Amino acid sequence: MADRWGTRNYGSINGAFAAPITIAAALSPAIGPAVAAGVGSFSGMAAVMAVVAVAVVAGATARLT
Repeated sequence: MADRWGTRNYGSINGAFAAPITIAAALSPAIGPAVAAGVGSFSGMAAVMAVVAVAVVAGATARLT
């Protein structure tokens, strides 16, 4: 990143890129069991999370094109 955007704002740019992943990693231990309780099983939760992941990737891909 420093080569592309310079070293002056490296920390803030890197933090902006890392923030969504960090937030998701922090919330997943609470969200997973909550979704599993809502759908009735951990296999159902896995299916719901897979659908959400595919939807997020599809939305990001559609936005880029």
